[in-house]
Amino acid sequence: MEELIRIEDILIGPAEAEEFLKSVSKVPLGARSIASYVTLGRIPVLKRGSTTLFSKAALMDWDRQGRPNTGQEIRRVFS
Repeated sequence: MEELIRIEDILIGPAEAEEFLKSVSKVPLGARSIASYVTLGRIPVLKRGSTTLFSKAALMDWDRQGRPNTGQEIRRVFS
């Protein structure tokens, strides 16, 4: 069964992700770092391309898990 994502869970772009992480993380990231992490596959994203979307729940889980930093680690944590 697919998990539904609520619209209020969506963040658009690295700037919104930065603001969200500032409120939930002990060590927040800047928008440039987040954009770099997207390119490197080091952060969970919903869509790459012209519009990068993030899930608040996925970012909080990623942060709580110690920020796994490879695509393989991220898939293992979020599968």
